[in-house]
Amino acid sequence: MMGVDNWDDLRFLLAVAKAGSMTGAPRLLGTNVATVSRRLDRLAGSLGVEAFARTPEGWRPSDAALRLIDAAMAFEGRLAAEVNALEGKRGPERARIRLGALSSVIHGVLLPALSPDGGRLSRVDLTVAYRAQGEGLGEHDLVIRLGPPEGGRLRTRKVGSTVVRLYGTTEPEGSDWIGLTDGYDDLPHHRMGLERFGRPPVLRFQSFNAVREAMLRTGLPAPLPETLARQSAPLRPLVSDRPETVWVQEFWVAYHESRRSDPALQAVLGWIEDAFAAQARR
Repeated sequence: MMGVDNWDDLRFLLAVAKAGSMTGAPRLLGTNVATVSRRLDRLAGSLGVEAFARTPEGWRPSDAALRLIDAAMAFEGRLAAEVNALEGKRGPERARIRLGALSSVIHGVLLPALSPDGGRLSRVDLTVAYRAQGEGLGEHDLVIRLGPPEGGRLRTRKVGSTVVRLYGTTEPEGSDWIGLTDGYDDLPHHRMGLERFGRPPVLRFQSFNAVREAMLRTGLPAPLPETLARQSAPLRPLVSDRPETVWVQEFWVAYHESRRSDPALQAVLGWIEDAFAAQARR
């Protein structure tokens, strides 16, 4: 039977669950793959079953490990919340928060919201990282994602929306256009492009930021969030009388319920809401 002296092994279990891989976990723990593997083997011996199974999508926890991961994440979150709640007694030390978001949100919404005096972030050391759409938090304290996540002990809140439409430097005469990589083909903005131009994009990129730069260099049209398009003066919405050429993206923030009383995390959440509100007023 597992005893309380195995908490350190649970840190390794939680790190692999967050990173989704045996190679990503050492970076979170400041150790190496061999140590992570050894600790998981020891934990598997205590559980009587393997903690993880390797799948094409990454390392997935076994049914036996899922409840342990949830308990460890709740404890870690509650501990971080309590430590950050001591903010008034910490002197110059600042709480650390890690935020994950799509690159279009970072460049189009969050970066324009930064201020010289720090504002709500004046007591926070914030790390903002690119994060593709996906379930769960991974290694982040909170994430901004399209739509609410399903399941888990995550608290969610809608924080704002952005509009995606077709843009260009001029009204296009041909059928060539730029899009995201083919994993995005089923999303509304790519369907807009396919309907307007009658063919797949001739150039594809991983992010809207790269799409925008390619538009400015080639003159080709593309679907783009208006938060990014209005940062580049030559880009204008393409003329259309069809309402389906506009897609409203709704963004939600998610974090573990154990962090609901964490003042540092709530300060970052307030800053995110302010950032989306500021974009909506422009």
